[in-house]
Amino acid sequence: MTNESKPGNGRGETRGTSVTDKARNDQVVLEEEFAALGAAARKAARRLGVLPASVRNEALRAMAEELRRNIDVICNANERDVKQGKRKGLSAPLLERLTLTPA
Repeated sequence: MTNESKPGNGRGETRGTSVTDKARNDQVVLEEEFAALGAAARKAARRLGVLPASVRNEALRAMAEELRRNIDVICNANERDVKQGKRKGLSAPLLERLTLTPA
């Protein structure tokens, strides 16, 4: 019987799953979430692309202002995410992509 075919513990976990397997699964989930976010960003970019330049520029200015206003919150959350990723054994390249650095 493989780990995948063993009964779970009722919390969505399979008995006998190693920490490495869990980290690998977490990494796959994170990569899928990044892919979904990227797809949403591309869709939004296409929608913005058909708007007049003045509207696009105003939207970009508003987004930039919100990012600046929330930089501390964003960086603190990112730091927690990176620490959690390290604890879970995410790969160094994925952690590097996850880590934000202030401009």
